[in-house]
Amino acid sequence: MAAGRPNLAAPSLPRSAPAQPARPTRLPDTTAYRLRGRLLDAYTQEPLPAAALWLKHLALGTQSDEQGYFAFDLTADQLANSPTDTLQVKAPAFRLQAVPVAFLQQPADSLLRVVVQRDSAVTQPRPLPALPRREVRRLGKTPSRPVPRRTSAQ
Repeated sequence: MAAGRPNLAAPSLPRSAPAQPARPTRLPDTTAYRLRGRLLDAYTQEPLPAAALWLKHLALGTQSDEQGYFAFDLTADQLANSPTDTLQVKAPAFRLQAVPVAFLQQPADSLLRVVVQRDSAVTQPRPLPALPRREVRRLGKTPSRPVPRRTSAQ
């Protein structure tokens, strides 16, 4: 270093360990009980997709998937406030179905099977009202009044 010149080099900083990527903080799992089930058509026994399901007293709702499966995750507070509830199911062309559920009386890994009845008012055709009868005239077929025939004798 030359005399009279100031030292412009940056002071050396203590080296620390390389920065590690921040880990996402996980919230504690608050799910105390999982109500799982499957919706089936009572007549065909096929899965019922896109049906609306809700727990009446807890005011929780969900929708069934393509295979008719659904799930509700309940917290310990919700279970303490309402150990039983009514599962309501509504799907187009099906009756509103209400199923009582006692959460802790079923094993945690069990699958609730809900069979839904078709709504007869929607699925059965209604008879058509009687219409007044009209005389139908067909063009080119027979005239509505007789045409006099000409005789060839004059």
